[in-house]
Amino acid sequence: GPLGSENVPEKDLHGRLFINRIFHISADRMFELLFTSSRFMQKFASSRNIIDVVSTPWTAELGGDQLRTMTYTIVLNSPLTGKCTAATEKQTLYKESREARFYLVDSEVLTHDVPYHDYFYTVNRYCIIRSSKQKCRLRVSTDLKYRKQPWGLVKSLIEKNSWSSLEDYFKQLESDLLIEESVLNQAIEDPG
Repeated sequence: GPLGSENVPEKDLHGRLFINRIFHISADRMFELLFTSSRFMQKFASSRNIIDVVSTPWTAELGGDQLRTMTYTIVLNSPLTGKCTAATEKQTLYKESREARFYLVDSEVLTHDVPYHDYFYTVNRYCIIRSSKQKCRLRVSTDLKYRKQPWGLVKSLIEKNSWSSLEDYFKQLESDLLIEESVLNQAIEDPG
C-alpha cells in the first residue's frame, strides 16, 4: 500500500480535501453505505444520473489489499460532452484498514467518452476513522492525475470542468450522508 501504518489518517491526496466531518454513523456502517451496493448508494447514483451500475465483489489481492471494480454510465446531457459517458472505477481497500475502526479506500475513476478523457483520470481517497462506537470521521481528498501531459489550454479546461463537477459531487454526497445520519439517529432514538 502507499502508506506506513503509523500516522495513516493524515495522508490526504495532494489535490483538494472535499469532505472532513464527523458523522453520527459508525465506521463500519459508513463503509457499508459507501462501498457496498447499499440502498444509499443506489439512490445517490440515480440522483446523479449514474445508471447501469455493475460492481464486482471485494476480492483479496496477494499483498493483502482488496479490490473492487465498478462500471457505469453517466448521463451528461451537456452540449460540450455529449449525451453520456461510460466510466470505470477501480477501488482499493488498503490492508492497513481495520474493520469497524479504520478504512482507507482509493478510488480511480476513468471516463471513456468525454473530451480529452485519455489525458487524465481522477483519484478519490476516502478515509473513515472511528471516533466512538456510533461516530466516525469521513475525510475525502481528490486529485487529478495525468496519463499524458496536455498542453496549457487543454489542461486548464480539464481542471476547470473536473474540479467543479467533483465539488458538486462531494457536496451532494456530504449532504445526502447528513440526511442519512438524521434518519438513522431518528430510528435509534425512537425504536417504536
